[in-house]
Amino acid sequence: MQKTLIIFFFIFVLAAGIWSCGTTTILLQDKGGAGRYLTDAKGMSLYTFKRDLDGQSTCIQDCINRWPVFYKENISVSEGLNAKDFSTILRIDGGGKQSAYRGRPLYYFFQDKDPGDMKGEGINQAWYVIYPDKFKP
Repeated sequence: MQKTLIIFFFIFVLAAGIWSCGTTTILLQDKGGAGRYLTDAKGMSLYTFKRDLDGQSTCIQDCINRWPVFYKENISVSEGLNAKDFSTILRIDGGGKQSAYRGRPLYYFFQDKDPGDMKGEGINQAWYVIYPDKFKP
């Protein structure tokens, strides 16, 4: 009986691990008067590219080296966000899937190394951290 319980316990733990794989929570962070902005579960800032179209990424080739794609199959959201604002798009460059916020593809910035970094904010007047209260796609 005890062996059976132990086996069921390990099966449950394994199943829970597989089920949660690929899931992340999008958070709202507040950085000293800048307003509330989107981050991944680790606190890394998420960006949009002004030249992207709804449901379509125009950041391809060398651009992706500086602006890595943010993608998670399953997204949950913290309080203050609506899960319906998040979707998945297919990249036109054959690069797979990408998560989007209100239709706009999401990215990281390669120089952001620590949670709360926003080093990509305003680059080329085209890359911006997402402030949901001010976001107009």
